Amino acid sequence: ADVAAGEVDVAIRYGRGTWPGLRARRLMPERLSVVCAPSLVAGRRRPRAPADLLRYPLLVSHAQLPFEWDAWARQHDLDLGRAQTVHLHDYNIVVEAALAGQGMAMGRHRLIAAQLASGALVEALPGTALDDPRIGWWFVSPRGQAAPAAVAFQAWLAQAAADG
Repeated sequence: ADVAAGEVDVAIRYGRGTWPGLRARRLMPERLSVVCAPSLVAGRRRPRAPADLLRYPLLVSHAQLPFEWDAWARQHDLDLGRAQTVHLHDYNIVVEAALAGQGMAMGRHRLIAAQLASGALVEALPGTALDDPRIGWWFVSPRGQAAPAAVAFQAWLAQAAADG
């Protein structure tokens, strides 16, 4: 939805909080790590270093400003130039493909907590999560004076995010 043009009053977006023409307030941070189905690494040599991931397809969701794999790779000095990437329409499809053992996904922990807890998805490289304070879930609204209802809704969401 085009928030800046007034198509909607407010929105919650995932990303780095930089959208032209919008005011953004981070509601919650997001932790990212490379995840996969346990079967993808079972019976094989489990990846030990970031470069080992290049042996697997990397599952990528379509985005106007993709950044997850690049940000993670920069943190770990990994060149993705030779990576085999599989581009999928949205993040839900990326998760389904990872669950089916079709490759490595960049796991957004807030969205895949249940799959991690159940063991349906595992971290491919434990201890290599990306905790960048710029990455998260944002309350966005047009620049300028916000309507009282939008201000109240933002305050309520911020409190709910802090509590949860």
